[in-house]
Amino acid sequence: MNNELVEKLQENHPILNFYPSVGDGWYHIIDAMLTCIEYEIRHVDTNRAWRIKNNQTENLPEILTISFNDIKEKFGTMRISYLGGNDRISGIVTMSEHLSGHTCEDCGNVGRSRGGHWIRTQCDECAIKQVLIKDY
Repeated sequence: MNNELVEKLQENHPILNFYPSVGDGWYHIIDAMLTCIEYEIRHVDTNRAWRIKNNQTENLPEILTISFNDIKEKFGTMRISYLGGNDRISGIVTMSEHLSGHTCEDCGNVGRSRGGHWIRTQCDECAIKQVLIKDY
């Protein structure tokens, strides 16, 4: 992903620490994923604070944290490695990985897995451009 898009993601999601090593086409998937994760973290924290304030301290939710190890492409889909979170965050990450398998990594249009020496998810137009550039 180009540095401008990475910086934009990092500005939009300052409470999370990550660095995506994927194509520009998956920017919107990552942005939506991080937005949902931030919402979940804030929701759990707000709920926890409210329960403490109102002396409802039994079965308090734990403080929710997440640490990203890697956001990369492997076998044509996004692979996200992280520590922490909860079941909802796990579902958000799984959904994002699944969406990447149907989204062109280059441009973000609808794509499909394309074989060859390196498996990639691309739309028809980007796949044709790649072949033309190789043959040139």
